Amino acid sequence: MIHPGAITVETFGRPPRAEQPIWHHEIWDLLRAHGDVEFQEEGPFMYVKSHYISHTTVPRNTVTRPLRFDTDHETWESSVRFMWEDYIDNQAPLDVLLVSPDLPTTIYQGTVATVVVTQHPLPDRAACVISTFNFCG
Repeated sequence: MIHPGAITVETFGRPPRAEQPIWHHEIWDLLRAHGDVEFQEEGPFMYVKSHYISHTTVPRNTVTRPLRFDTDHETWESSVRFMWEDYIDNQAPLDVLLVSPDLPTTIYQGTVATVVVTQHPLPDRAACVISTFNFCG
């Protein structure tokens, strides 16, 4: 017998297609590993902490925003664009990069990862997140 709130293979439905961007597959893998179910009919979901960088218009940014991902991967890009609508260039493609190793826990407790949403890549630049952690108590 399966527990009523248990996450099963059927819970997830179909994964992103092979031609989807790499970030869709990385987020899907995170969702399968860390997704939580609040209501069985809604299926699993997770939150990630996100940053936004455009190599041409926003090369530095201290703003962070939570992104919610569920099994409806067809809506992920529009959700990312909506959450960053005041920064995003809707005429340009975007990429979502998983930050590794994961950053220390912050005010966004309950997030399973950190990502950087990027646009307008330049060959001589790389998006990164720099954090510090005070080990002194």
